[in-house]
Amino acid sequence: MRDTSVAPHIATTGVWELAIGDVLRRLARPDDVVVDVGANFGYHTLLLSTVVPLRKDAFHLFEPEGERAWASFGGSLG
Repeated sequence: MRDTSVAPHIATTGVWELAIGDVLRRLARPDDVVVDVGANFGYHTLLLSTVVPLRKDAFHLFEPEGERAWASFGGSLG
């Protein structure tokens, strides 16, 4: 599966949905639990990791399109 929209835009501009990202960062707190449903390759999760520190059970990503999720991990989950 080749991403022809999100990834090329981020590669060109460095951001995706700037206004949404600003709101998410403003609302997030360090003790929050992040649930990213329809995560694609986890852009919003990475963005929120600048506010919510990495800790056990802090981030839960779900991507229903299996091929996209597989590609997000470079084709390797091990």
